[in-house]
Amino acid sequence: ALCDATLQVVVVLHTTTGWNLIVQNCKSLKQIIFYFKATCALVVAEATLPSIHTEKQNDFLHDLVSNATKHHDRPFWIGFNDINVEGNFKWSDGSKINFINWYNEVPDDFNEHEDCVHMNHHIPKKWNDLPCDEKLPYVCAYQNKS
Repeated sequence: ALCDATLQVVVVLHTTTGWNLIVQNCKSLKQIIFYFKATCALVVAEATLPSIHTEKQNDFLHDLVSNATKHHDRPFWIGFNDINVEGNFKWSDGSKINFINWYNEVPDDFNEHEDCVHMNHHIPKKWNDLPCDEKLPYVCAYQNKS
């Protein structure tokens, strides 16, 4: 599977949002949460899974991961989850929710076991909830301070 292969690490400075984005190797979200400081913090201490606040940011992340993985519409983790309280979704960086892009009839918490969110579910750029231990590519995002 694509996720078993090591992805190229890509660093992108996106001046419109002020983000640097780093595409890392495939890991499950549980591993990301548990090892997060040891993963993204090797590049920037404040890095988190990305929050998405506009359609333009959603499109940019979709295109970034598609290009980095050489796989159009490759599913990947974003920083939206309801790990703490079922049905109460939050961004992992604590930012305000002002944009959502769910696929039809989700989130559905299938089998009461889906607390993490990925992009590219059946339709490009749409979001879906999945079990957090699924192995998908992910993006680390941090604010550019220069």
